[in-house]
Amino acid sequence: MNKSFFILRAIDGYQMKLDTEHPADELTAYFHLSKKRQHEYPFDQNGKTVRVDFPAHPILTKSAGPVDIVYEDAVCIVVNKPPFLLVHNDGSHPDNLQDRVNGYLDQCGWPHPAQAVHRIDYETSGLVLFCKNPFFQSKWDAMMSEHEIRKEYLCCIHGRLPQKTMTIRKPIGRDRHDARRMIVQPHGKTAVTHLKQLDGHLVHARIETGRRHQIRIHLAAIGHPIVNDALYGKVVDQRGLLLQSSRLVFTHPLTAETIDLHLPADPRFQNH
Repeated sequence: MNKSFFILRAIDGYQMKLDTEHPADELTAYFHLSKKRQHEYPFDQNGKTVRVDFPAHPILTKSAGPVDIVYEDAVCIVVNKPPFLLVHNDGSHPDNLQDRVNGYLDQCGWPHPAQAVHRIDYETSGLVLFCKNPFFQSKWDAMMSEHEIRKEYLCCIHGRLPQKTMTIRKPIGRDRHDARRMIVQPHGKTAVTHLKQLDGHLVHARIETGRRHQIRIHLAAIGHPIVNDALYGKVVDQRGLLLQSSRLVFTHPLTAETIDLHLPADPRFQNH
């Protein structure tokens, strides 16, 4: 954490204007979006000295790999991740989505490294949201925790659902015998998945909770695992796990605009 000291001028007890050469819009937005008075009381006197702790920029590597941008502004960037690519660097895969995004932003002259707000699995394709400005990271994290970011998926399953629409409510916990796996267990964390059967073997899934491998586990639990799921089903070809993060909906933390982003079905789903 970089500790810096500035003189601020109070505006209406909530917003703060920065009287220094640091970009004023960042700090003003940071205070305004906290949705509470600073330190639980208003700064109603001009000239009051306030300490602001600016987050230290993490040291992140960059990659020149391609980035498929679906949406971008000064606060966030949403990209379409291809299958067989990690979101984060795990130390064993030199290429990953976050490094690609930061390579792109570096080429554009953007001063802040991006951080993924959520992740999807290595073989899963589709939308991933990144925070571009460190002052908004805690806001994005809070939105994730409060389930204010709507996430929807498409997948191909073995067979068809027993009903056109259905909701699975099965708690999920770790498999004590295999660190890679999660399992349905009575004392696990609450997990809710809404499913809709589409044409053929294609299924639309919307999750209320964001448990690890949630959609994969819930579909396997009812006897219809996702095609090519090596952990919870079986692999039948080389297309990888047929799961796609197809839609993200959220209220923009700066503009309050509803952002609704969606992708067409992954071409890997064809002929299944």
